[in-house]
Amino acid sequence: MIILFFGNENCVKCKSLLEQLVNADITKKATLKIVDAFKDEYQDFCDEHGVDELPHIKIYHENKLLYELIGYGSSSDVKLIIDTVNNIK
Repeated sequence: MIILFFGNENCVKCKSLLEQLVNADITKKATLKIVDAFKDEYQDFCDEHGVDELPHIKIYHENKLLYELIGYGSSSDVKLIIDTVNNIK
């Protein structure tokens, strides 16, 4: 399972969400790839994934998109991400 986390170090919501995900220890079940959406070298990759708002998270398992979060609204968003990761066998 791969979690693509598109964010930026200056984005307060990105920092908060990333911290919550790391604290939830989801990296035991998934590979977390952090992409700085403001860096020029990642612009094509961000465009391919339709990133136009931060944070933007995509969770893939066996090349299928399982979950996508665009923007950050509440703690229930974090719970959905954690549940998605933990419910994959």
